[in-house]
Amino acid sequence: MSASMPAYMSDPTDEQLSALNMAMDHKSFKVVAYAGAGKTTTLKLIGERLRGRGLYLAFNKTIANDARSKFPPHVECRTFHSLAYRHVARDITAKLSLPRFSPKRLGDDWVCSPSKYVGKWMV
Repeated sequence: MSASMPAYMSDPTDEQLSALNMAMDHKSFKVVAYAGAGKTTTLKLIGERLRGRGLYLAFNKTIANDARSKFPPHVECRTFHSLAYRHVARDITAKLSLPRFSPKRLGDDWVCSPSKYVGKWMV
């Protein structure tokens, strides 16, 4: 194990080292791998080495919250949805907090009845 590598990365793969080197050179890259292949471990190593701000995007809130405990404070961990949500005007996002009504409730409120077809015509 290299003295400069943290204990949890005692034996990084060539791919992990390549990702670290690209990050250290400020190159843009994408990590694509199956579950359990070491993506988060690789990104954690990168986050610990780079001192600038970082952004870790997850597909759900549980993963984002878990990542917050793994990454250094300068790496912001959030969901893709929350990233998009914070860039939408507040007058639009405020509509998301309005009460939701079921289709049945809307039909009852608007006195709608199920549609019937007579031949090709809806009545």
